[in-house]
Amino acid sequence: MQNVHVSRLLVSVLGGLLATATTLVGATGTGPRREATQDLAEPQSIVDYQKVLDKQLVSTSFQGDSLHYGLVAGFSNIGTPITFKCAKACVMVVQAMVQVEQLSPYWAICPQIDGFDAISSCNWQGNTSTPSSAYTTGNGTYFWSLAAGKHTFQPQIYLSVAGGLDNWTMTIAEYQ
Repeated sequence: MQNVHVSRLLVSVLGGLLATATTLVGATGTGPRREATQDLAEPQSIVDYQKVLDKQLVSTSFQGDSLHYGLVAGFSNIGTPITFKCAKACVMVVQAMVQVEQLSPYWAICPQIDGFDAISSCNWQGNTSTPSSAYTTGNGTYFWSLAAGKHTFQPQIYLSVAGGLDNWTMTIAEYQ
Protein backbone atom coordinates (compact mmCIF):
# COMPACT_ATOMS: atom_id res chain seq x y z
CA MET A 1 0.00 0.00 0.00
CA GLN A 2 2.89 2.37 0.78
CA ASN A 3 4.22 2.00 -2.79
CA VAL A 4 0.87 3.16 -4.20
CA HIS A 5 1.06 6.37 -2.12
CA VAL A 6 4.69 6.95 -3.03
CA SER A 7 3.95 6.33 -6.73
CA ARG A 8 1.10 8.84 -6.59
CA LEU A 9 3.43 11.33 -4.88
CA LEU A 10 6.05 10.86 -7.60
CA VAL A 11 3.43 11.45 -10.31
CA SER A 12 2.31 14.58 -8.44
CA VAL A 13 5.90 15.79 -8.03
CA LEU A 14 6.76 15.21 -11.68
CA GLY A 15 3.48 16.82 -12.79
CA GLY A 16 4.22 19.86 -10.62
CA LEU A 17 7.73 20.06 -12.02
CA LEU A 18 6.41 20.02 -15.56
CA ALA A 19 3.64 22.50 -14.74
CA THR A 20 6.07 24.99 -13.21
CA ALA A 21 8.54 24.68 -16.06
CA THR A 22 6.33 26.67 -18.47
CA THR A 23 8.15 29.56 -20.15
CA LEU A 24 6.35 32.82 -20.86
CA VAL A 25 6.83 34.83 -24.03
CA GLY A 26 9.23 37.65 -23.14
CA ALA A 27 10.48 35.96 -19.98
CA THR A 28 13.52 33.79 -19.57
CA GLY A 29 12.70 30.14 -18.99
CA THR A 30 14.60 29.94 -15.73
CA GLY A 31 12.58 32.60 -13.92
CA PRO A 32 13.80 35.35 -11.62
CA ARG A 33 17.35 35.11 -10.35
CA ARG A 34 18.57 36.13 -6.92
CA GLU A 35 21.71 38.16 -6.44
CA ALA A 36 24.79 35.92 -6.21
CA THR A 37 25.53 36.73 -2.55
CA GLN A 38 25.73 33.11 -1.47
CA ASP A 39 26.71 29.75 -2.90
CA LEU A 40 23.80 28.31 -4.83
CA ALA A 41 22.56 24.77 -4.31
CA GLU A 42 22.95 22.42 -7.23
CA PRO A 43 19.79 22.28 -9.39
CA GLN A 44 17.62 19.21 -8.88
CA SER A 45 16.96 16.92 -11.83
CA ILE A 46 14.09 14.56 -12.59
CA VAL A 47 16.39 11.68 -11.58
CA ASP A 48 16.56 13.22 -8.07
CA TYR A 49 12.78 12.92 -7.74
CA GLN A 50 13.17 9.15 -7.86
CA LYS A 51 14.77 9.40 -4.40
CA VAL A 52 11.25 9.81 -2.96
CA LEU A 53 10.25 6.29 -4.05
CA ASP A 54 12.04 4.50 -1.23
CA LYS A 55 11.17 7.00 1.53
CA GLN A 56 8.46 7.06 4.18
CA LEU A 57 6.51 10.15 5.23
CA VAL A 58 7.83 11.36 8.61
CA SER A 59 6.07 14.69 9.17
CA THR A 60 3.92 17.31 7.48
CA SER A 61 3.55 21.03 8.23
CA PHE A 62 1.08 23.46 6.71
CA GLN A 63 0.61 27.20 6.59
CA GLY A 64 -1.37 29.70 4.59
CA ASP A 65 -3.67 32.69 4.80
CA SER A 66 -6.72 34.16 3.10
CA LEU A 67 -6.11 37.84 3.93
CA HIS A 68 -5.01 40.35 1.29
CA TYR A 69 -1.48 41.75 1.68
CA GLY A 70 0.22 44.35 -0.48
CA LEU A 71 3.72 43.32 -1.63
CA VAL A 72 6.59 45.24 -3.18
CA ALA A 73 8.27 44.19 -6.42
CA GLY A 74 10.93 41.51 -6.03
CA PHE A 75 11.24 38.58 -3.62
CA SER A 76 8.92 38.68 -0.59
CA ASN A 77 8.70 36.33 2.38
CA ILE A 78 5.15 35.23 3.07
CA GLY A 79 4.04 33.44 6.20
CA THR A 80 6.57 32.53 8.85
CA PRO A 81 9.64 30.32 8.73
CA ILE A 82 9.14 26.69 9.75
CA THR A 83 12.08 25.04 11.50
CA PHE A 84 12.41 21.25 11.39
CA LYS A 85 15.09 18.67 12.11
CA CYS A 86 15.96 15.74 9.88
CA ALA A 87 17.11 12.88 12.16
CA LYS A 88 19.04 11.55 9.15
CA ALA A 89 19.26 12.56 5.49
CA CYS A 90 15.77 13.44 4.31
CA VAL A 91 13.79 14.55 1.30
CA MET A 92 11.47 17.56 1.61
CA VAL A 93 8.55 18.07 -0.79
CA VAL A 94 6.59 21.33 -0.84
CA GLN A 95 3.16 21.66 -2.45
CA ALA A 96 2.17 25.30 -3.03
CA MET A 97 -0.91 27.24 -4.14
CA VAL A 98 -0.66 31.03 -4.33
CA GLN A 99 -3.19 33.61 -5.55
CA VAL A 100 -1.82 37.03 -6.56
CA GLU A 101 -2.95 40.24 -8.19
CA GLN A 102 -0.77 42.70 -10.10
CA LEU A 103 -0.75 44.33 -13.52
CA SER A 104 2.31 42.59 -14.95
CA PRO A 105 2.77 39.11 -16.43
CA TYR A 106 5.81 38.10 -14.39
CA TRP A 107 5.53 36.28 -11.07
CA ALA A 108 6.89 33.13 -9.45
CA ILE A 109 6.50 30.95 -6.36
CA CYS A 110 9.94 30.69 -4.72
CA PRO A 111 9.91 28.67 -1.47
CA GLN A 112 13.31 28.20 0.15
CA ILE A 113 14.95 25.83 2.60
CA ASP A 114 18.07 27.16 4.35
CA GLY A 115 18.09 30.07 1.88
CA PHE A 116 18.18 27.85 -1.21
CA ASP A 117 15.58 27.45 -3.94
CA ALA A 118 14.61 23.91 -4.90
CA ILE A 119 15.98 24.63 -8.38
CA SER A 120 18.67 27.06 -9.56
CA SER A 121 16.04 29.80 -9.90
CA CYS A 122 12.28 30.14 -9.55
CA ASN A 123 10.06 29.16 -12.47
CA TRP A 124 7.56 31.63 -13.89
CA GLN A 125 3.96 30.82 -12.98
CA GLY A 126 2.12 32.44 -15.89
CA ASN A 127 0.26 35.65 -16.61
CA THR A 128 -1.00 37.57 -13.62
CA SER A 129 -4.17 39.60 -13.50
CA THR A 130 -5.18 42.05 -16.19
CA PRO A 131 -7.50 45.05 -16.02
CA SER A 132 -10.38 42.66 -16.80
CA SER A 133 -9.51 40.06 -14.14
CA ALA A 134 -8.60 40.53 -10.48
CA TYR A 135 -6.59 37.46 -9.51
CA THR A 136 -4.58 34.55 -10.84
CA THR A 137 -3.58 31.34 -9.09
CA GLY A 138 -0.33 29.38 -9.45
CA ASN A 139 0.67 25.98 -8.14
CA GLY A 140 3.95 24.15 -7.77
CA THR A 141 5.73 21.17 -6.30
CA TYR A 142 9.27 21.68 -5.02
CA PHE A 143 11.92 19.20 -3.86
CA TRP A 144 15.07 19.26 -1.71
CA SER A 145 17.48 16.49 -0.63
CA LEU A 146 18.88 17.49 2.78
CA ALA A 147 21.53 16.26 5.16
CA ALA A 148 20.70 15.36 8.75
CA GLY A 149 20.29 18.39 11.00
CA LYS A 150 18.23 21.50 11.61
CA HIS A 151 16.70 23.24 8.57
CA THR A 152 14.41 26.23 7.98
CA PHE A 153 11.66 26.48 5.37
CA GLN A 154 10.58 29.97 4.22
CA PRO A 155 7.56 30.49 1.97
CA GLN A 156 8.37 33.17 -0.61
CA ILE A 157 7.09 34.61 -3.91
CA TYR A 158 8.45 36.95 -6.58
CA LEU A 159 6.48 39.78 -8.21
CA SER A 160 7.97 41.84 -11.07
CA VAL A 161 5.96 44.90 -9.94
CA ALA A 162 4.17 45.73 -6.71
CA GLY A 163 0.99 43.71 -6.28
CA GLY A 164 -1.07 41.78 -3.81
CA LEU A 165 -1.07 38.38 -2.18
CA ASP A 166 -4.47 36.89 -1.48
CA ASN A 167 -5.18 33.22 -0.69
CA TRP A 168 -2.16 30.95 -0.35
CA THR A 169 -1.14 27.63 1.17
CA MET A 170 2.08 25.65 1.35
CA THR A 171 2.42 22.13 2.69
CA ILE A 172 5.89 20.76 3.48
CA ALA A 173 6.35 17.01 3.87
CA GLU A 174 9.47 15.28 5.21
CA TYR A 175 10.41 11.83 3.91
CA GLN A 176 13.13 9.56 5.30
